[in-house]
Amino acid sequence: MKKIDNVYFINATLSGNVHEMIDSSELIILGKAYSRVTAYFQTNRSEIISDRLKSRGLNPGVKLKSVGNLGRRCAVNDLKAALIEVFLFLVLPSKNSLFVFSYINMFSCHAINFFARLLNKSVILCCHNELEVVSKPKPKKKDYWEWLIYRFYTQTKLAKNLFLMVLGDNIRTAYGRYVIAKKTEKVFSVEHPYFVANKKKCLVENNHGDILKIGVIGFVSKTKDRGFENIVKLAQKLESIPNVEIWLISKVDKDIVNLFPSNVRVCGIPGEFLPREEYDRLINLLDFIYVPYPDESFQFTASGAILEAIVKNKILLMHHNHFINHLVKLYGSFGCFVDALSEDELSIFIKNKNHEDLILKMQTLIKKLEPEAMVEHYCEKINAKFIDGV
Repeated sequence: MKKIDNVYFINATLSGNVHEMIDSSELIILGKAYSRVTAYFQTNRSEIISDRLKSRGLNPGVKLKSVGNLGRRCAVNDLKAALIEVFLFLVLPSKNSLFVFSYINMFSCHAINFFARLLNKSVILCCHNELEVVSKPKPKKKDYWEWLIYRFYTQTKLAKNLFLMVLGDNIRTAYGRYVIAKKTEKVFSVEHPYFVANKKKCLVENNHGDILKIGVIGFVSKTKDRGFENIVKLAQKLESIPNVEIWLISKVDKDIVNLFPSNVRVCGIPGEFLPREEYDRLINLLDFIYVPYPDESFQFTASGAILEAIVKNKILLMHHNHFINHLVKLYGSFGCFVDALSEDELSIFIKNKNHEDLILKMQTLIKKLEPEAMVEHYCEKINAKFIDGV
């Protein structure tokens, strides 16, 4: 391909606000990099992403189109979404065009790969947490979701003009530990962009009232990589410090609500996500954001919750894990690693209102994460794979 004139950005699989920020961020980048970008989403998702794009100044070259609503995710609806994605792939013109599928559907990925080889179309498939399946024992056919994804990532020969895109070179490296070298040649990495959804609501002021509030803003469950045990340990560490609470302001599994110490507050309805406005309002009341994910988490995926915490401009309390270590290596240190602090040191740190050095580091990092700052980075990676002579 001599140049990329059109980008088709397709995701008929996800609905609502799932992965809204990464898709919005990548649309901002592609809209600034290429002359025409057309995105296809489910209707309820298209409306949400449209609002996100407008908050950054919608590029007139970016058009959003709806494919209708498919309802709650299940195998049947994933199959419907796959049929839509494959249909769009077949009927949309391919000349000087790049097809970006922002989420890997277990059905459509195989068909898209087949037709990409047959029709010589240029394709990027964006990988997320489903990539973790390669680190597990080979699934049985009855576990059809894992079996189809595992087969695609480990056994399927990818078309010449089809590449997998991961969000961080650390993820590409992790993938390479489980597959033959030839498979990683079809993978390229970009960094994960992120932004404050509404700059007018950028949260920059801590609210030091009678209660010092440490918030967990990501989904909490007993799954080992969601940080439940670390939240309990931190709460126990803080019990002797008066007027300190941990607020859980995202979805919390119903079966663990009563397992937290008394200084942990569940802010929403158990088992449900808070509305975005209430979620942002509660974050604005926080003094710190706690990222509880343990050391072995995020080997195969970036964390939207970690990036959301960063762009909220609050001081982070955190643990070492694959994604945070990657960010520190890439951008330098930020936040405070709580494992390194004794109970007394932690008490002194959270009661100290003077963290100007950390605030400056956070603000610098926020600017580097903005989609507009990553346009050149994305262009270099994409053009190296698809533009002749680059």
